[in-house]
Amino acid sequence: MQKETRPKGLEKIRALPDKKKLETLAVFAAIALLVLLVWPTLFGSPQADTAENKNSGSQAFDAQGEEDDLVRVLSSIRGAGDVQVMITYESEPVLEPAYESSYSTSNTQEDSRTTSNETETKRPSSSQSDGLVLTQKRPEVRGVVVIAQGASDIQVKMELAQAVQTALGVSASKVDVFEMKP
Repeated sequence: MQKETRPKGLEKIRALPDKKKLETLAVFAAIALLVLLVWPTLFGSPQADTAENKNSGSQAFDAQGEEDDLVRVLSSIRGAGDVQVMITYESEPVLEPAYESSYSTSNTQEDSRTTSNETETKRPSSSQSDGLVLTQKRPEVRGVVVIAQGASDIQVKMELAQAVQTALGVSASKVDVFEMKP
């Protein structure tokens, strides 16, 4: 009794006429391209989401996270040593609720004049009393205190102050750098 062998996988494609091979490969290529385009949207990694959120303005403001990031950056400055940071803010984070906007236009015609009236109506997009928060803006920085082991060196002190100014977008008058006690 002879076993019937059927072409499998690539052997099936090789067994097809040339025109069918091209069509089959084109279909597979189109499916592969579609999967590659859709994959990040459907099955995005948590790390990618976190990085995206960190860079976008729609994230929730995290004061402690901002201080931790600043400590990490300042500690990497040559000669800074151990660093502690305290950031004070003018107010609490500003919450921007999501709104649904509706526009209406009405035209009135009297004699030979036409009057147009446009109205925009905004209402919270959620029926809950607390609403849906679209973004949370970082409040204005009141001041920053940096305490570093290497702040006795004037060059290190200036570099720490400059790094804080750049990282937080604040003026020099809002930044104080002190030497850490031994």
